[in-house]
Amino acid sequence: MGPVILAIARFRNDQKEAMSKNFVNLAEGLSMKGHQVTTITPTHFESKMRIEQHTFKQRSRYASLIEALSNLIKICFILNEALKSSPSAKVNIHIATPVELLITFIFLKAANRKNVTISIWQSYLTYRELRGNRRYYLINFPKYFHLIFFNSFLSAFLYNLLLSRFKHIIVHSQYQRRQLMSLSSNPVGFVQNGVFSKHYSPPPKSIGEVIQLLYIGHAKPSKGVDALIVLAAILKTQSHIHFHLTICLSGFGSQSFIEKLIKVHKLEKHITFKPNIDVIAEMTDADMLILPLRTCVGTSLTPNIIVEAISTGLPIAVPKFAELKGIIEFGVNAVELNLSDMTKSAEAIEHVSNATQLTMISRYQRQQFKAQFTLEHFVKGYTRELNLD
Repeated sequence: MGPVILAIARFRNDQKEAMSKNFVNLAEGLSMKGHQVTTITPTHFESKMRIEQHTFKQRSRYASLIEALSNLIKICFILNEALKSSPSAKVNIHIATPVELLITFIFLKAANRKNVTISIWQSYLTYRELRGNRRYYLINFPKYFHLIFFNSFLSAFLYNLLLSRFKHIIVHSQYQRRQLMSLSSNPVGFVQNGVFSKHYSPPPKSIGEVIQLLYIGHAKPSKGVDALIVLAAILKTQSHIHFHLTICLSGFGSQSFIEKLIKVHKLEKHITFKPNIDVIAEMTDADMLILPLRTCVGTSLTPNIIVEAISTGLPIAVPKFAELKGIIEFGVNAVELNLSDMTKSAEAIEHVSNATQLTMISRYQRQQFKAQFTLEHFVKGYTRELNLD
């Protein structure tokens, strides 16, 4: 088997972020299948597999856009040198935005581009979504400046100009595939991300008198964590269920802001914060995952958190997004949240918060997991799209 080079610039070596976790899973999965894998990442990551790692930093700030672009330029220079001695290597660069594609195009030598497959892990913000949420984006414009200008319909024209300059493009949601195919006549490959092995078998859930709700993610307005607290307050005062909410934050955003909201609504006895969690353990202990997302841009790869919930048989409560169509089926594996009517959302959660409903949803999710969301499906998809067979 020939050499495979995987590269990523926006990387957290603790893998507490979806792109990074999927990248490492892919490298390890291909190595396990016998491929000679080399990775190029800003920082080193721990792995039990025989992977040749090329790194160029001691520390990397994942949240820094400037640093991510600087890392990508460095990776292009490394690849230009590596391909001199190994021109037949299969190269796969993982990016998230049109601007990153532009940087790759500029700094990767023209002769090398046709040997490179690009994996794009985020959809772009459409004009329709911006218009539909214009009040929210206007209020939070400073926080979304980078998104609106660098990963939206304003910069998407770069896909039209540049996609054809590379060997192949891979995405991880059908919604994103349709986005890119509307901009380019070039084929776009789809690989469904999976996190857990097909051999993973979660223990059956035991539903108690107190419904265990769970949130895992950033403490950011885009993730709707403020709405999460409002939802908990309504459940406390207007519903007939007893619940406890565990909040597990990943390090982005302001926890102090959330703590203030909890005090305002007198929810201290109903909420627990947990750092440094074991995702499987938390999802196994929970009865429902609450994700009050305000936007799905940036997570429309099919969020790992949703894939993990389905894999463990954990029912999900989430707003309706076109990006999630095909994985989320309301009334079957998920509960629909309406952020403009939190009372209605609370009633929807109360309606399914019984052992019969939750067990039925959980059983269907496990069937979904085995059929399409395993780690083996993910690695097999990449093996196909990179022509490694």
